[in-house]
Amino acid sequence: MNNLGILKKIGFSSTGITETIITIECGNMLYSTPIGFKLCRDKLVAKVYKNTLLHELLSRKDCKLCLCITSSSMLFYRSVLERDYLKYIYLKDVDRKCIQNCDSYINLDLIDIIDRKQYSLHYFKPFKIIIANTYPKGFHRYDYAIVESLVYLTKMTYVDENTRLSYYERILWCRDIVYRSCSNRFIRVLINNIVEKASKYLEK
Repeated sequence: MNNLGILKKIGFSSTGITETIITIECGNMLYSTPIGFKLCRDKLVAKVYKNTLLHELLSRKDCKLCLCITSSSMLFYRSVLERDYLKYIYLKDVDRKCIQNCDSYINLDLIDIIDRKQYSLHYFKPFKIIIANTYPKGFHRYDYAIVESLVYLTKMTYVDENTRLSYYERILWCRDIVYRSCSNRFIRVLINNIVEKASKYLEK
């Protein structure tokens, strides 16, 4: 199967955003953060807001990029709020680090940037895809609720006061989903930490 077929099988499409975690290695800096991608022919494209560290790093040509595919809400949480707890591995035959315990890994090369007013569209070419976990996993509503709340949290820095309040209300809605679908104390601590972080933006 060619790369395009594998990308589609993983879940990438031109009509929806697939949430992933990208690992960026620039010199001595190692940085991981969630990012969403759409499929554009055989390329992956991401909308990256300006005036962010992510935009700065993804605009450089000397960084090594690895896309980490996972359904683990814990890994998404740590890639936003507890980066020091992430563990990394080197992919076989590829000189770049990726987050441990992900389902798939996609190595990327930046090929184009299209500038917009507040953001840029970054186009990447996948050149090596590694499937680490071939076992199907069940769908957990709480995992997706936590990831969704993290998406809103990371956007609160860049929006106006009314939008922040709207995002905060959506995060509270995500917390309701977590509490209805999961009794695990540790998972509930994660969503409560996100709510607490989000509430601080309302005080600014």
